[in-house]
Amino acid sequence: MTIGQPNNRLNAFLRPFSIVCALALLTAVIELQLVERKFGLFSGGFGQSKVMDSPAEFASLIAGAGAMHLVLFAVLWFGLKWLHARRPRGLVLRYNLVMLGGLGFIGALAAKYQLLSYFSDAISFTLVKSLGGGSVTEAIMFGIHEGGMAVFAAGAGALAYVGGLFWCMHKDSKTVLRTAITRASRGRKLVAIALVPTLLLVANLPADGRYGNSRFLGYGAVNTGFDLATDFDRDGYSWFSQQIDDAAFDSARHPFALDVPGNGVDEDGLGGDLVLNEPAKPQSTPKFVRRPHVIHVIFESARSDLIGKRVNGKAVAPNLEALAASGSVLPAYSPLGFTAGSLKAMFSGRIEPPLGTPSLFTDFKANGYRVGVFSGQAERFGDISSTLSMEKSADVFIDAEKLKHERAYGYASLASLKLDESVLLREFEKAYGQPKMWEQPNYLYFNFQSAHFPYHHPGMPDLIEAKPIPRGDINKANAAWVERTYWNALAYADSALGELISDLKRMNAWENTILIVTGDHGESLFEDGFLGHGHIINKRQYQTAMVISKPGYGGTGPVGLVDYRSIIHAAVDGSAAPARTVPVLMHIGPLDTPAAIGMAGLDGEMTILKLDSKEAQIGENARPVSLAKLNSAGRARVDQLVHIWGKERWRRLQSDKEVIARK
Repeated sequence: MTIGQPNNRLNAFLRPFSIVCALALLTAVIELQLVERKFGLFSGGFGQSKVMDSPAEFASLIAGAGAMHLVLFAVLWFGLKWLHARRPRGLVLRYNLVMLGGLGFIGALAAKYQLLSYFSDAISFTLVKSLGGGSVTEAIMFGIHEGGMAVFAAGAGALAYVGGLFWCMHKDSKTVLRTAITRASRGRKLVAIALVPTLLLVANLPADGRYGNSRFLGYGAVNTGFDLATDFDRDGYSWFSQQIDDAAFDSARHPFALDVPGNGVDEDGLGGDLVLNEPAKPQSTPKFVRRPHVIHVIFESARSDLIGKRVNGKAVAPNLEALAASGSVLPAYSPLGFTAGSLKAMFSGRIEPPLGTPSLFTDFKANGYRVGVFSGQAERFGDISSTLSMEKSADVFIDAEKLKHERAYGYASLASLKLDESVLLREFEKAYGQPKMWEQPNYLYFNFQSAHFPYHHPGMPDLIEAKPIPRGDINKANAAWVERTYWNALAYADSALGELISDLKRMNAWENTILIVTGDHGESLFEDGFLGHGHIINKRQYQTAMVISKPGYGGTGPVGLVDYRSIIHAAVDGSAAPARTVPVLMHIGPLDTPAAIGMAGLDGEMTILKLDSKEAQIGENARPVSLAKLNSAGRARVDQLVHIWGKERWRRLQSDKEVIARK
């Protein structure tokens, strides 16, 4: 062996390794930008409660997402080497690595973040604003949609790839596909197999590490493989799942197992065996004795402190305050702090109701009411409309998707569509502006979206804040400015409420109308380091207020949005509202697999249990304490919370059976 041989071997190894590292670095930078833009993983931002801002969390990201990203490209490299002749300098091999690895990964990112959807819709939105000439070119461009663009992009990409491949094969004619498997060092394989799961376990140690890493494709792909491999009892949980399985070989016991009442087994390992004290009450459509008009108005993201709020000496919601003074006010809590789930609970009286469940829309329709919907959001978002039979029951249906060309922003996703309140009032005037339309009882639903992030849109008047904050300046440093802009948006929604009341009075419909105004959930405005809702169980994000124009329906204890249906039934018939005898349940994430659960007690005190870390808070502002260190009183409150959660899951199961039986 000559002196130069080891160095040549090292260079031969480093050259392909350098390509893999360069590709991994380039694609990681692109993915990092998209993750930060969408989730605010490092800077926080709207809807982001888990921020990776500590040295341990940065180390977790490097060991998790960073290392697994490199592993993904290394696996691709060895796979391509297996397919090609053993020529590490082969041009075809490197071309396939760049095209299949680099561009393929970018294509996967484009699909994950729906980049084509935003691009195609932006084209359509711009054209519809300026359309007038009716040219053939514009007509074709207007017809472009996400699916068409995806097919076009895939076809163009395939042609470009094949053309480049033939050119490389011509330049590198000795490179052919393999017919035999290239043997790799067994020792190297064993080291890699042992190192990858070790890195994954280390990466998941910090509180936010698992969450942050899960946002990246490489980590997700590799971790999923180990997750499936260690799910020994095939119950969906393992040593690498988001919730670690402490009973890895018992399929009946795992995190989020549905606790079977009365069998003496604590399937989910929380709170002991579930006991059901009373059967679930079936949902039914009532027969109204009285039939007043009922109007249900939602203020998006309206916190409970809206009533009485003053900014720069001005009342934010004078019309709502006047309504509350002559009617009833109830403190209310969303079950999960997000719009779709909140509206489903509010109108159906169930948490996570199945499709076609009875709702206020079907209730009023069955009682001979004319049903109208005037929503500033897209009601197809989150299956709201289909779950509640909203559009199916409506005689008039207007939402942000129906009037997509008039939306306040050019964003494409259903969640971002928004109509100005003036558009809704205009459509209301068209459909219900004549007194004769009030000879039949009406049930109307309005959804005012102005207070949705980013709290301001073109055309919104400056009622509270003279200079609303631009979206690009929304950050924690400008928290006071963000807050004033938010209250300005609610002031605008309140002014629209005032116009609606004036219209009802003009048509002599007001005296026979029950008006309900409420938020769907609250909003944190950086008070707890968070902007948004539905990610931290507290009063800012989960509490709103229910205001009814009729007196006699207020109370001292909290109600849930799930109580609205029965309260409105009682108000229509003039009977007393049913009393709440158990705390209000709240949760983060799906009811069956939440990250945390909480309850607002009858005394207003909150209890919160974080299921990922098994820590509890007895009081909204209390420090989290592990379950093992709770005193007896604290443990009793947590056990009560766990049992309320378990009972709601069983009630939901019963509700599903009812709907299936009706079908």
